[in-house]
Amino acid sequence: MIKQTNTQTITKILQLFSITFFALLLVTKVNAATNTSNNPYQLIEHATNSAFKRIAAEQDKIQQNPNHLKVIVSEELMPYFDHRYAARVVLYKIKASKADRKAFYHAFEQYLITTYATVFTKYSNQKVLFGPQQSIEGKKMVTVKSRLTNPGDPDINIDFKVRKNKKTGIWKAYDLKAMGVSLLDSKKAELKGLLRQTNGVNTVAQQLMEKAAVDIVLNKA
Repeated sequence: MIKQTNTQTITKILQLFSITFFALLLVTKVNAATNTSNNPYQLIEHATNSAFKRIAAEQDKIQQNPNHLKVIVSEELMPYFDHRYAARVVLYKIKASKADRKAFYHAFEQYLITTYATVFTKYSNQKVLFGPQQSIEGKKMVTVKSRLTNPGDPDINIDFKVRKNKKTGIWKAYDLKAMGVSLLDSKKAELKGLLRQTNGVNTVAQQLMEKAAVDIVLNKA
């Protein structure tokens, strides 16, 4: 079975990841309407101010049905997260049929939706400070540096990995490094043994779908 990760640090890292890229979508929509250039630094840095507009607006629905958070994540976050590329990184050098790969891509996306929806229940007004912007001219991938601060806790350095699609020219997030550790690389290392087994890709896809089906439970005050 896939191992559970429950440390406080990883929870906060995932929390920041979800919050920031949900906010990234909101700012992207504004930029599209005003023909502002798609700059990954600007998108992430200015996103946090409006990150929870929809969640705040739909609290009644969320309280009645916490799984509504999955709907919000699916509609508002995932179109701007390159889950397919992230899944391909996890499957790097893993042999699998086209059908099994397709199933894994879908399962990985659904797993992320549930993971991020769960993380949204843990938000408690953490602050994000961003590093200076760098030139993106001629670049296909950039790292957006930031720092997560929360009173009473040590700061956590976060490096967001953002990739430009060579066909569409659109930037999408695909990974982050927290204190030098890539969550995507960690997931790859966690799954590689099972993925390399006979029918391993299909087995992992099924497990991810099982995890994706888990109901969201709201934090109790």
